Amino acid sequence: MDIIFVESTLRQRDNVGGSIAGVVFFRFGTTCFPGDGWNDLVVVIAGWWLQAIERLTRDSATECELRFIDGPAWITISMVGAGRVLIKCVEDRFYKEPPRIVYEQEMLLNELIAEVIRFACRVVAVCSSRGFESKDLRFLHARLPN
Repeated sequence: MDIIFVESTLRQRDNVGGSIAGVVFFRFGTTCFPGDGWNDLVVVIAGWWLQAIERLTRDSATECELRFIDGPAWITISMVGAGRVLIKCVEDRFYKEPPRIVYEQEMLLNELIAEVIRFACRVVAVCSSRGFESKDLRFLHARLPN
């Protein structure tokens, strides 16, 4: 599992303090979720994902969600045993039907945590190198491990 973040697509809307968007998606072998080239508010979701992962590790929660802003897509992460999680990629594109699982995989929690932290660190580094500033970026930076 990899979080694909295409640095060259990162853009800050409007002016200093505006939202920061770019291409970000999960890749599980040949499966891309929510889709290859998915564009979203990367700074916001990176902060959300770090918060969600913290709940699993620090608050001893048994489940969390990694949400996307644009589109009805999310990843549910459930503890399934000693240091293992089940990842379910869920989409709700048809509001008259229940959400459906489009992909699932079991993996080590530590590998998931490392990938989310790597992604968040890359987002902060690229934003800093481009001189981007926003309250969402400050929130994300504060959530990064020391």
